[in-house]
Amino acid sequence: MNEHVIPILPCQNVDDVVPFYEALGFTLTFRQARPNPYVCFNRGGIDLHFFGLEAFAPENSMGSAILLVPDTGVLYDEFAAGLRAAFGKLPISGIPRITRPRRKQGTAAGFTVVDPGGNWLRIYALGATEEDGRARRAAWKEY
Repeated sequence: MNEHVIPILPCQNVDDVVPFYEALGFTLTFRQARPNPYVCFNRGGIDLHFFGLEAFAPENSMGSAILLVPDTGVLYDEFAAGLRAAFGKLPISGIPRITRPRRKQGTAAGFTVVDPGGNWLRIYALGATEEDGRARRAAWKEY
């Protein structure tokens, strides 16, 4: 199987999402100002695209993507370190924000990132089992 999906998510201004995603460790791979604002990011096997829409209200966003990763704990640590380095603190409320790692539906463990465009990145462990979930929850209690 060689399928690959790349979400195209809205934002009010692409200039707002660039520093945020760079802080998360994404690389800006394409930027277009005209005729329509558009940016593309890549981080490992994750590709995200954004289009700017001036009339867009981030607080009303319904944009969402599910990211399945081998280790949500490692990714959370990397995202948190990047956000702290770039912004001086970890944004845990409002827009943008990152939630603490926790168990989600079923045995999936993960966390959520809400970007400056109001888009929700829902990060889950790929192939999580109940035993994997217990081990991750024990490790996350320190947060």
